[in-house]
Amino acid sequence: MDYLLLLLVLPILFSIFTLVSGRYSKILSLVFSSIMLLTVLLFYEFINTDFTTDKFFGIGFDVGLNYLSYPLILLVTIVVFAAIFYQDPKIESSYFSYIFFLQFSLFGVFMSQNLFLFYIFWELVLIPSYFMIGRWGGPRKDYTALKFLIYTHVGSVIMLVSIFVLAFNYYSLNGTFNFDYNQIFSAMPSGALYYLVLTGFFLAFFIKLPTFPLHTWAPDVYVESPTTSSMIFSGLLSKMGAYGIFAIFINFKDSSVGWLILSLGIISLIYASFSALAQKDLKRMVAYASIGHMGFISIAAGVYLISSSELALVGGMFMMFAHGLIIPILFGTVGSIERSTGTRAIRDLGGLTKMMPNLAFLMTGGFLASLGLPGLAGFIAEFSVVVGSWQAITYVSFLIVFGLVLSASYHIWALQRTIFGPYNNYLGKIGDMIPREFWPVLILFLLVLLFGIYPYPIYHMFQAYMGGV
Repeated sequence: MDYLLLLLVLPILFSIFTLVSGRYSKILSLVFSSIMLLTVLLFYEFINTDFTTDKFFGIGFDVGLNYLSYPLILLVTIVVFAAIFYQDPKIESSYFSYIFFLQFSLFGVFMSQNLFLFYIFWELVLIPSYFMIGRWGGPRKDYTALKFLIYTHVGSVIMLVSIFVLAFNYYSLNGTFNFDYNQIFSAMPSGALYYLVLTGFFLAFFIKLPTFPLHTWAPDVYVESPTTSSMIFSGLLSKMGAYGIFAIFINFKDSSVGWLILSLGIISLIYASFSALAQKDLKRMVAYASIGHMGFISIAAGVYLISSSELALVGGMFMMFAHGLIIPILFGTVGSIERSTGTRAIRDLGGLTKMMPNLAFLMTGGFLASLGLPGLAGFIAEFSVVVGSWQAITYVSFLIVFGLVLSASYHIWALQRTIFGPYNNYLGKIGDMIPREFWPVLILFLLVLLFGIYPYPIYHMFQAYMGGV
């Protein structure tokens, strides 16, 4: 349906308009992001519709919405709106322009219906991301931007090789080229070519997720980026890898691969927890918390490939959505602490609830959501993965619970040393969150609370997607 193109055209137009808007860039960006949010909400009626063009060597501009892509499109619009609201208006207008270009690219990744178009949008995401790190990052921004580019681009190039191997294999069997999701995997090659294809997709998706040991770019990117970029990168870029796993990688239906990614998911969960406990920088600790959450997605996909447990897989999908709301809360509150106190060092903080009660409320709520407290969005995701694992591979659930205990430990440890306890008088008199910080973070927290109490709208979409896979 032609209307679907609006979801791609509007962000590009908004990117151009904000670029030339000068000192009005934040106001316009806030208006534009609100329009995008309203548009996406209205597009619920267009789920399971698509737009296609004539094919050239099996390649066409094929986009659509389904019950997996729509929640992610919605998530992108929510986080982009919150991030723009949070951002200091003094920043150059080009920053907001990059955000809308990133939104366009992410929409393309989630809406693509063929692998070649998927790859094009996947690569386009690198452009605004690289400049958002390289121009507005911290002291190590050049190193971090280059590291991000190398990691993600290497994975992307190998994925492109895998895509063309699949396409040529399909051609050898059917006499035509085809890149369509629903058909190209029917021509899966065998032998060495099969493992080449699998490796390409594995590297691309699990680097972007990220998962251990392909995660080392993520802490640097999240820490060196300004707060708004950290909210966007942690909340949205990792969803590219998660989407690739759920939409594409599970087509391999290989139990041996399932055991591999299940193992990596458990290692990621436990490794990230120990790493978070060892951090002295609060922002870097949150970065490792984000990596730990992504371990649940690997676990869910692994359990599904081994046992076909839809409960575990749907739990992983819901974790993908919940994580996208929760992690920006944590980075947003850490950003407020750094602006107000001038430090992120955990040892220099303490008792912030005395001077920053609003910050204390939202940070505590975000941390409790992150550790999976019942009634908040993270719980239903973790519970589904644990129960699905218990039903399929019982002993795995014990390892997951061990990882959850570690996760709770570092969350509570960090809260005790930053929000609670005696106030560090060396900080002097500090202010609470300012309105542009408080309101977007509060909106995100209210959504986490809403989907924790009533997860059905999003959870049911993922169940419906599994019914149609």
